Amino acid sequence: MGKCWSFQFLSWKKFRSLGDAGAITTNDYNLYEVTSHLRNYGSLKKYQNNYKGFNSRLDPIQAGFLQVKLKYLNKENQKRRNIALEYEKNINNSKLIKPIMPSVRSKHVWHLYVVKVKQRKNFIKFLERNKIEYLIHYPIPPHKQKAFKELNHKNFKISEEIHKSVISIPCGPHLTDKDVKKVITVCNSY
Repeated sequence: MGKCWSFQFLSWKKFRSLGDAGAITTNDYNLYEVTSHLRNYGSLKKYQNNYKGFNSRLDPIQAGFLQVKLKYLNKENQKRRNIALEYEKNINNSKLIKPIMPSVRSKHVWHLYVVKVKQRKNFIKFLERNKIEYLIHYPIPPHKQKAFKELNHKNFKISEEIHKSVISIPCGPHLTDKDVKKVITVCNSY
């Protein structure tokens, strides 16, 4: 069996680097395949986990870029909080279930703003027609992942319902006030 070197560094989702990075060297294909999965949450294909893995994709160069960006972190986190608060106050469409605002709002940094909606496919088409970005995070419930095959036969109805009905709407520091108002208007008009 060949040697394998794997580097793991702290990465924060609020704190984006300029790209993924890392290093694995081996002359053993099986070891290569497993470590390739493990470094990315146990997955080679997004949201399909074959193993219980890690998030190990950041190198020291990326960490250096992040060190420069550190001075903007508090400002960007506050911008996300402000956007989430605007959504909380102004999205009033009963077809969308908004997240529960935390009691300590100053601590939450809103990596995602996830709403629940019936007939998600229709909502997606509506967002696309109105040029609003969205993402479906984790569309496959954990108990249906290959990495948790011991649970694949189980039926977790609430988890499955959540995975079929949640969608993330834009909530990043790149959004302008105009962008936020547009998201609110479009969500309210659905």
